[in-house]
Amino acid sequence: MRTPKEFDYDLWIDRNDGQCYVRVKNTGEVSSVNADTFRFLRREEKRLRRDITPDKPGETSSVRNEILHPLSLDYAIEGAYGDIAPAWAMDRDNSSEDALFNLLEEELIRSLTAREADVYKHCIADGMKYLTYAKETGIDVANVTRTIGRIRKRAKILF
Repeated sequence: MRTPKEFDYDLWIDRNDGQCYVRVKNTGEVSSVNADTFRFLRREEKRLRRDITPDKPGETSSVRNEILHPLSLDYAIEGAYGDIAPAWAMDRDNSSEDALFNLLEEELIRSLTAREADVYKHCIADGMKYLTYAKETGIDVANVTRTIGRIRKRAKILF
């Protein structure tokens, strides 16, 4: 049996070993899943098929235009109220949040001492390991860890 076009997965059970499989239509990736996951996906497929099927012959279902299934890869939930929008229409680059983060980060760095700012730049922003930073600067690792703790406390207040 073919799955509806709107359903993003193909589901089947192997007759030889009884294993449940799912194929993602967009990527073609096939994965073995446990029985609970398979039952959940099968239930969603059946619900979608019932919602799409018109109530009477020749009548189109009003549900067809609504997006009810949470498993579609074509739609994404956006915003505080859970608005559903096509994934292609979403703004992947949220510049207002990035700008706000950059402003708060600059304020945090201004509030740090010179040593804390250096630790922040190397260990937190650039991802350098504490031990590597301690060896390069000649500071004890415990001091670097305490400094990062103080930075995190200030960041928690700001962010």
